[in-house]
Amino acid sequence: MKKQTEERIQEIDQVLDDKDKNPECDFFKDVLAMWYVEKLSKDMIADEIGYSSRKSIYLLRNRAINKFSIMVFGIQTI
Repeated sequence: MKKQTEERIQEIDQVLDDKDKNPECDFFKDVLAMWYVEKLSKDMIADEIGYSSRKSIYLLRNRAINKFSIMVFGIQTI
């Protein structure tokens, strides 16, 4: 079970790295990490990536989640 978990984490890291290389996906990896791993406030995330609005952060997060879901689970997840 531990080996499967480690392999799955590596897959997710690879997806995030690949997604971050796409110019259309600027900040996606950073936003997801700050939001879900570091648990930063939305204002702090906006400051970190140079956005002026919390609303923009929510939109960016939603786009990142959609792209991530498709890349990991396929188009049927949406």
